[in-house]
Amino acid sequence: MRELNNEIRMPRIFISNRRGENIFNIPTNLIYIIESEKITTDYDYKFHDIMNNFLFYEHYFIISDIGDEFSASASKIMGKLYGEKSTGIFIYPFSFEGGNRINNADSFLSQVGSYFPRYFIFRNDHIFRVFPNIPMRSIPRVKATIMDTLVVNLSESLDLNDIVSLGKGELGFGISTNERMDLLHESLKEAMDSPWIKGDHPNMLIIFNGNITQDDVSRVKDMIKFKNFRIKINRKDKGRTIYIIIVSHN
Repeated sequence: MRELNNEIRMPRIFISNRRGENIFNIPTNLIYIIESEKITTDYDYKFHDIMNNFLFYEHYFIISDIGDEFSASASKIMGKLYGEKSTGIFIYPFSFEGGNRINNADSFLSQVGSYFPRYFIFRNDHIFRVFPNIPMRSIPRVKATIMDTLVVNLSESLDLNDIVSLGKGELGFGISTNERMDLLHESLKEAMDSPWIKGDHPNMLIIFNGNITQDDVSRVKDMIKFKNFRIKINRKDKGRTIYIIIVSHN
């Protein structure tokens, strides 16, 4: 989360049971009280007052480490308040973490549909499939960069109708960036091969974001391996960088 605080380039608020810069601090016991809705405290009102500063947005991304019990509880609260106008991005623990963190994540995911109509699961283990030789110390920054890229490009490229058209349930994603138009084929293949794309999803939304034209996309369209897909081009001046984002959905 500290890395995300450094990477995310959008209006944001961080909720944690640890104090820090740009963090809305809530003690662990109080997040459970707010979640339970059995007791109303001054902290409930404070929480609502702060969150109300963000109510003028049409859509939210809720990013949470669901292996952490506090974060899972905070996510449920955010889902109750803003779930219908939100997309979740939930970080699932590495398999080697085991124990309570895996149990917390599985417990949350068994209920997630009650809180969020659509959500991504960022499975940490997949990082090693994309970056097999990554040093452990680099993982937090890489995760933060991936999530920042996903959130920023979806926000820039999609409107509410696009998001609603993704339906309900778990979404998958693939990401690639490219600064050379002659390597657009390779970038598209990289995004299509993402381990975070759900293999059982029948539909794909492929987004090209950057200084790219319909003609540019037409030259690589034939290599798209998915049966059911639609393409959205968001022509935007982002220098030489082209972003390809694939969202898999039911």
